[in-house]
Amino acid sequence: MKKILSLVLMCCFMLPLYAYAENPHVKVDTFRTSTKKTEITFDADVLMPGSGSLPLYRVNLVSFSEADIRTIAEGFGFSSSSKPKHTAYDDSGSSYKGYSRDQYTFVDGKKTLRFFNEYIDGKPFGTSYEYELSGVPVEFTTNSKLLPVQNNNDEEMAAAQEQAVLLATNIAPDLSLNASGIISGAPWSYGDDLSASTNKSTAECAYMFIFSRSFHQVPVTVTGTRMGSHNDYMRVIPEEQLSIVVKDGTVVQARFMSPYNLEEAGSVANQDLLPFDQIMEIAEHILPLMCMTRESQWATEEKPEKLVVHRIAFGYVRINDKDNPNEYILVPAWDFFVSHTHVWRQYENGTYVIREVPENYAIDSYLTINAIDGTVIDRTYGY
Repeated sequence: MKKILSLVLMCCFMLPLYAYAENPHVKVDTFRTSTKKTEITFDADVLMPGSGSLPLYRVNLVSFSEADIRTIAEGFGFSSSSKPKHTAYDDSGSSYKGYSRDQYTFVDGKKTLRFFNEYIDGKPFGTSYEYELSGVPVEFTTNSKLLPVQNNNDEEMAAAQEQAVLLATNIAPDLSLNASGIISGAPWSYGDDLSASTNKSTAECAYMFIFSRSFHQVPVTVTGTRMGSHNDYMRVIPEEQLSIVVKDGTVVQARFMSPYNLEEAGSVANQDLLPFDQIMEIAEHILPLMCMTRESQWATEEKPEKLVVHRIAFGYVRINDKDNPNEYILVPAWDFFVSHTHVWRQYENGTYVIREVPENYAIDSYLTINAIDGTVIDRTYGY
């Protein structure tokens, strides 16, 4: 796998540099859905594309080799003489025909590291590893519930980030930091106490740092949504990313999903991407329609829900190849990150009351638009 990654990186460096342009700020007057039950506001920092040729990539999944497993284990501090326990599993008789799995487990005191190589009919299907430090009460929450950090000058977080970056450099040097925030067994909503929750100390929560690839300074955008449809006969294949959790100055958990083998699949020049003004027109048309399908039954014109687009990011998104359902492509796209104030009915003190309940997660992408053709990408289904 390392040789493949090295070749990909060499090819990337040979292409013209694709750098981000100066990042503007977009502010649009508040407007409403046709039902008048949702207000939509753009008050967003924008990560704009720059100039140059932007390569496209076809994605293939690979498994961890014995050398990969050994290198990563040593990166987590396991001795070079440590031997993993190997267990194999074959469930070819289930609805996932031809499914099998190899698991390798390292244990050293409180440290546990598990590798998983999954296959369908002998072909790589799902590859991951999980690291945990036992006895540390931190729930590894779903990435969509990653809370933003309110204080950008947080020295504790800066130290935690330095530690996470050092570990990532040792175990996945081709990935770079893409997103960060706070986790604390995050519930679905924080009610009126959101500000208090996001300012908890690491005695009550922990910091999460998420790493993904970047090509010519354009990252694979990290969001909280798992790509790909999921039913009884097809399992979700997560996007490639590394998440590291640091609590009280110690790495307590880490998870890496789906290492990629990338093949170049052409390129697109900056001038061939849709202009940002056109992307905004699409967003201003689509967002009200999306909001209307999700409006609370308790929202009214007098007490509407509120959607604020606070970040608009240009980056790569992995989509399913519509001509080959089991294959994936990295394409450039725009993601619209939001905070959302819901209007919900809650039971309090023996009666029902209507409350405004704010949700503001660090990587909650509400809308994804293909930068090449302007189509809306449904991140739940992967195309």
